[in-house]
Amino acid sequence: MILKKYENVKKEVLDKYSELKKILKDEENDLADFDKIAENIKAEVFNLVVLGKHNSGKSTFINAYLNSEILPMDNTSCISAIIKIKNGEEFKLGVKKANDDWEYIMGESNVKQYIKDYAVRNNRFEKIPTALIYSEFLIKYEGDLNRIKVSGLNEAISSENNYDIDCKEYFYLIEQYIEEMRLKWKDIVVEFDIECPLPDEHKGKTIVEVPILSSSGKLGRLAEKNISVANAIIFLESLDDQSQEFNAFQNFLRNNTDKNKEGILFWVRNKIANFDDEKLHDLNSRVIKDCKNNIQEGNILFIDSKMQLFINKCKKLNTIEKIDEYFRSLEGQTLIIEV
Repeated sequence: MILKKYENVKKEVLDKYSELKKILKDEENDLADFDKIAENIKAEVFNLVVLGKHNSGKSTFINAYLNSEILPMDNTSCISAIIKIKNGEEFKLGVKKANDDWEYIMGESNVKQYIKDYAVRNNRFEKIPTALIYSEFLIKYEGDLNRIKVSGLNEAISSENNYDIDCKEYFYLIEQYIEEMRLKWKDIVVEFDIECPLPDEHKGKTIVEVPILSSSGKLGRLAEKNISVANAIIFLESLDDQSQEFNAFQNFLRNNTDKNKEGILFWVRNKIANFDDEKLHDLNSRVIKDCKNNIQEGNILFIDSKMQLFINKCKKLNTIEKIDEYFRSLEGQTLIIEV
């Protein structure tokens, strides 16, 4: 729906320009600058930015949307870097480190394994705001412990204790994490650039997954840069965590969007399988009331990306016999855990 509307407008603009050139065919020199603009429009890639808090289901959503399981989806995954996915003839991964060095990995299995290895968060630190610490302190101050300590660290992270763990334990874990990572700050991954074969309908897109650094909706510098050139923005909310996600969305609206982006902003509410129609209607009514000045009513959507993954898989299997065999193979297993 989003891309189709964009492509229709793009075609209309280029068609009208072609008509204008015919009318002004003797004014070629005057049209040189416009020719450059037209070429840029033709070559432009549709940038779809997906963002949301940890555990909102961003990776599962992207996999379901692309009908390809590219990103890891296990419960220990916490991707704190920008991820870009675009079409390519073969699997290739570019990895940008905090010191601006790049590393390249080739081959589907190697690419997927590398992403998984660097997406898994140490369970010991799963309840502290690692993405915020990465971006705003370890990288910003190049691991310099003295500068980090006087930079307002405690103030910035005091409101991020979303698991309500004991304050002493919370700050102790943060100190331990900084001490463990401060000498490794150059190796922190800030961006994954993935090229891989995509279905025809997605070949003109770049999908960008953006992490939110804090419950206040704070974004990193690279995230803000990608949002500034977005053709569409999807904020993904998990209905398992309505109050916190709603606050994060409101904060994102307040801090990161302007009137020019209202038409391209979509609030996609994920994990609806456990909600009946009446409950979903009530949730939708509340959102429309509270956000009517910031987002168009038609841009609020309800989905279940986990369910869509199953539908995609069943379509690929094609026959009832193969589908039955697939479900029998899953008996007793944990199927998919949202990221």
